[in-house]
Amino acid sequence: MGAIETQYPPEVYAAAPPEELVRAPQTPLWVWFTLTAAAGIPAGLVWWMAAPGGAFYGGGSTGAWLPRDLALGLIGILCGLVVGLMAARQRFAIAAAARTTTAVAGSALGSLIAWLGGEWTASLAGSTAQAAASASAGSVAHGFSLASYGILLLWPAAAALTVFGVTMISMLRTARAA
Repeated sequence: MGAIETQYPPEVYAAAPPEELVRAPQTPLWVWFTLTAAAGIPAGLVWWMAAPGGAFYGGGSTGAWLPRDLALGLIGILCGLVVGLMAARQRFAIAAAARTTTAVAGSALGSLIAWLGGEWTASLAGSTAQAAASASAGSVAHGFSLASYGILLLWPAAAALTVFGVTMISMLRTARAA
């Protein structure tokens, strides 16, 4: 019996498909910015519903500014993680740095929209909660409000740090495998 000779790798007898059929088109940067900023609308509604003085939490009190600010901060961190993971999945695509920068900028606008949207929804619903008038919180004239404006930076910071963390873990895994 004769041995059958095989060639490795086997020869390919078909032409490669055209590039436009293999790759999905890149999402434009304005879509990343707009969708990330538009996520502030449901985030603001969730903030109004979950925070003291909002829809589900109760009437709130004069000292409820800290839990209200922390509720928006937690929502911002969660939104930043989602945006960061979506941007990190695209880190090897063309113009990944521009896409990440656009997503972080959209996150900053989304954070502002969440804050203003939550306050606007509370004013429409007739929220009666009052923010604390102290040296640390400042005097807020209306009820449902944000006392610590630094909370607004948590969403874009969480998005940027998530992309950074995923990229660093990916680089460490690649270096360990090599």
